[in-house]
Amino acid sequence: MISPSLFRQRHFLLFVGGSAGSWATVYVQSSVYAFLILALTEGPFLFGSVGSVFGWTSMGGDLLPLLLALPLGVLIDRVRRRSVLVAMSLLGAVLLASVPVATWLGVATWPHVALVGVIIGMLQGTSIAHDAYLPTVVGRDRLVSANTVLTVAPMIVLPGAMLASDRLMGDSPAPVLLVAAVVLAVSALLLRGIDAPEEPSGPRSGLRRELAEGVRFTLTHPVLRAIALCLVLPALFEEVIEAAIRETAQAAILAHRIDPGWPALAGFAASLAVLLPVVLLHRRIGVLRLAWLTALVTPPFALLSTLADTAWGALWYEISMIVPRAGWAIVAVALLSHRQVITPDRLLGRTGGTLLLLIGLAELAGDLLGALAGPLIRGWGPPPLLALGVAGTLAAAVPLLRVRHLAEPAPSPTASSPGTTAPAHDIIGSVDPDRETR
Repeated sequence: MISPSLFRQRHFLLFVGGSAGSWATVYVQSSVYAFLILALTEGPFLFGSVGSVFGWTSMGGDLLPLLLALPLGVLIDRVRRRSVLVAMSLLGAVLLASVPVATWLGVATWPHVALVGVIIGMLQGTSIAHDAYLPTVVGRDRLVSANTVLTVAPMIVLPGAMLASDRLMGDSPAPVLLVAAVVLAVSALLLRGIDAPEEPSGPRSGLRRELAEGVRFTLTHPVLRAIALCLVLPALFEEVIEAAIRETAQAAILAHRIDPGWPALAGFAASLAVLLPVVLLHRRIGVLRLAWLTALVTPPFALLSTLADTAWGALWYEISMIVPRAGWAIVAVALLSHRQVITPDRLLGRTGGTLLLLIGLAELAGDLLGALAGPLIRGWGPPPLLALGVAGTLAAAVPLLRVRHLAEPAPSPTASSPGTTAPAHDIIGSVDPDRETR
């Protein structure tokens, strides 16, 4: 189980509370868009095509975090990370509160609401800063436990928060936005209370050179390159697999009256139940080994959806949706923790930004593949397309298998305390991350 000492660390408890602000920005964006629709369709705010403006705003909120991922990574590596998190939380609080306040004062305009929606979408990029700051808060010997807590906590808190927001919203999303603004302000206050010493940033060499250094380090370091490929391939084939499962199980969903939203909710529960043993297993078998074993074992369960028209079709369908999602939650925690350990502190932001950009581009490409899934299903049928998607996902484990010998722990690893950096050779044997950048 998770070490009790982790919950006795004041810094970590403040960090968990402060992370609630980043969760709020993800789940409150729909309320901002609801306000935008109201502004576009009611009274003096009527303007042009609702669909086109909403689409451009939504696209901006999705694309800008990718475009700014690398510069944000440089910023995180240049300044104190706690300051970045506090500033972004305060900015989000002011922006969210400005929408209902402006509406009540009668001065709200659709460009204002649209701009807030775009910026709130951009603030989702604060996950890079959270990931870069966590090793300073808890040390590098407790990262798997800490990341597990940070993954499980939203699964526990957010379902209740979403139900509460539905009741608060009523005819207007204003109360939800105000509550989210308060959450972000409290998050900033909690993060401000963390006083873990941070390593000084290195000398600045210009934005372009620092961007290139972060990308080069991520793509040339053998383990980080394998982690990038392992994260990109599932994002590329996710839409294809889901489209094939929906088409395969469509008749069974109607016949068995399966709620399509149930597997997603059950997937959260399964991830919650499965993630906790990760803390027990990672020290016994190794973090990277845990990742590639899970990446090999769980994706083939998606093939069980082809049995959805049998007597036990509802059960097979739910397993086909739940197990792969739970598996990739484990993989994500394991790979994030390993990346945080092997990356020098001065490059954590840029490495995270590079991976965020690569995964985002893979998701965009995956959306295009998902759009092609319909014609392919009509030509090939759902099972061959599903098998192709699962095969592509299984390929994600291959890069990790090829570098597994680099992740063998040293005979006597040195545990690091919060605020310090464990030597990389204590974690991954003979691989020296700094050597890749020289």
